[in-house]
Amino acid sequence: MLTAKNIKAIEDLEQKYVMAIPRAWSKKHLKNIIIDEKKMDKLGDNLYGKFISATDEQKFLLCLNTNKRKDDRQYRQNCLDVTKKELDKLISNLKKNKRIKTRDDAMRKAGAISKHNYTGKYFKIQTVDSTANALGFTVEYELKTNKIKEDKKLDGTFLIRTNETEYSKEKLLKIYKNLSKVENAFKIIKNDLDIRPMYHRKKNRVKGHIYACVISYFIINAIEYMAKEANLNISSRNILRQLSNDSFDITVFI
Repeated sequence: MLTAKNIKAIEDLEQKYVMAIPRAWSKKHLKNIIIDEKKMDKLGDNLYGKFISATDEQKFLLCLNTNKRKDDRQYRQNCLDVTKKELDKLISNLKKNKRIKTRDDAMRKAGAISKHNYTGKYFKIQTVDSTANALGFTVEYELKTNKIKEDKKLDGTFLIRTNETEYSKEKLLKIYKNLSKVENAFKIIKNDLDIRPMYHRKKNRVKGHIYACVISYFIINAIEYMAKEANLNISSRNILRQLSNDSFDITVFI
């Protein structure tokens, strides 16, 4: 939605907009901004905000959810740990893997590992000569610590842009939340619940796949509600992750 062409069309019609700026775009607006909840106004439970810039034509509202910040950092670290574990396994079994015969084969496999765990941008992976390996090479990797630090700064944040300059922080946030509920539902269904890619050819199987993902989203919301009722300061994503590791005490809901 947030493109120069769309914004111009809205403004040409003399209409108002409230939009969240994509994370990739928000970086340039937040590059020199100190993000600290102690220097922001409290807008709700674990939610803080402040205007970072304003003109006669538009405002930018920076919001920080401290719970989501914690969740984002835990999720990234878990993904990094899984990727490193799988890359280490690839390296140790390199000469035993009959499917890997060339450097390109090894790089494709390493790339697939990092892509599957959403961490490709945080790793520098390459092949190097090695006499210890029968293939004549091995795989090495290192973390892009500056990239991790850069993204870590934005954890739990979102940036709202509007041309309605008279709106307060609270009103802008309320408008955005109404939209974000729908957007977040699609995000969870697409990413956490893997609605795609689909490997079905028959129409009824495609419908069944989508139906299962929507039901799963309903369950996630039920878990979120139960956690809130039990006064648990934990997201449904973390609950599901801990349940999968058999490290979560389900009796807290009872």
